[in-house]
Amino acid sequence: MCVHKYGLPISIDLPKDFLKEETKCDVVVPAKLKKIWAVELDLLKVFLDVCQANDIKVQVFAGTLLGAARHKGFIPWDDDADVCMDRNNFNKLLSLPRTAFPEPYFLQTPYNDQHYYTPFARFRNSNTTGIIKWNNSSEYNNGIYIDVFVLDGKPNNFLEDFQCRLLAYSDSLIKRKNNSIQAKSNTHWRSYLASIICSIMSLNACIRIHQFLMSLCTPFVRRLTLMSHPKSFIAKYWLFKNELKDTILLDFEGLKVPAPKAYDSILTRIYGEYKRFPPACERGKWHEGIIYFDPDTPYKQTFGKGFVWS
Repeated sequence: MCVHKYGLPISIDLPKDFLKEETKCDVVVPAKLKKIWAVELDLLKVFLDVCQANDIKVQVFAGTLLGAARHKGFIPWDDDADVCMDRNNFNKLLSLPRTAFPEPYFLQTPYNDQHYYTPFARFRNSNTTGIIKWNNSSEYNNGIYIDVFVLDGKPNNFLEDFQCRLLAYSDSLIKRKNNSIQAKSNTHWRSYLASIICSIMSLNACIRIHQFLMSLCTPFVRRLTLMSHPKSFIAKYWLFKNELKDTILLDFEGLKVPAPKAYDSILTRIYGEYKRFPPACERGKWHEGIIYFDPDTPYKQTFGKGFVWS
C-alpha cells in the first residue's frame, strides 16, 4: 500500500537529495520535474514487483531504456517512463485481479477505463495529476503514469498498409461506440457500416477485435513493434523477437530494472549513435504544456477546482 514519503504519495526510498534541483548534461532539472520522476520511479518499482510476483516478463523500453543505458536513470530532459512486453505477457497482465494493484495504484487497461481508450496500458498513481492536453476529460483516471506497451508482430511492407487501415477503422469504431467522437454526418458506405456494427456489437467486443488485429502478424514474423501507434512509430520502434528472450538488469536512479540483453543493438537501431547527446538546443524539451503535472494533488481534486487548460 502506498504511503506518503518526502511529502509525496509514494512508498519508495529515494536516493539522497533526489528531489533537489540540479544541473545534468547542461540542463537544469527543476524540483517539480524531480517530484514527477519520484512518482514515476515509485510506479516503476511497484509495477515491476507485481510482474515479477506473477511471472510476467517485462522490460524497460524506448526512452527509459535509453536513459538506463546512457544516464543510469531518467534522461535529464524527459518526464515519462516506458516498459514493454510481448502479447502473451500482456494478456497475463490483463488477467490479473484489481487487487493486484492496491490503491492509489491503478492499471488502466483497454477494458477497465474506456472513456479514454488506448490499445496498450497505463499504470497510474490516482493521488497525483497527469492530464494530457487533448484528452482532458474528468471521466477517466488522470493520475501520473508510466506507459505499458505491448509489442506485436511487425508486418512486411505489403501487409503493413492494409493492417494499419484495419486498425484505424476498428479504432474509429471504439471511439464511436464510447461516444468519444461523434458519428460523421455523411453517406459514405463506411459510415453506414460503422453504424450497423456499433448497433450490434458491445464496446468490449470492438476492443477485442482491435487487440486481435494488432497481433494479427505476430506468429508469422521475426520482428515486434508498436502496432498500437502510427506508422512512424511502427517503423522506428521495433526489435527482433529473440532480442526479448535474454534479460539483464540495468541501474536506473537506484533501481535495478530489467532490460533486453541486446539493448545496444536495439538502441543503435532506434536512435543511431545513442551515446551521443543531442544538441543543447534540443535538450530540456519535456512535456510541460502538453501534460499538466501536479505530483502533489489527486487528479479528482484538480478537476474539482475547476481545472481548465490556459
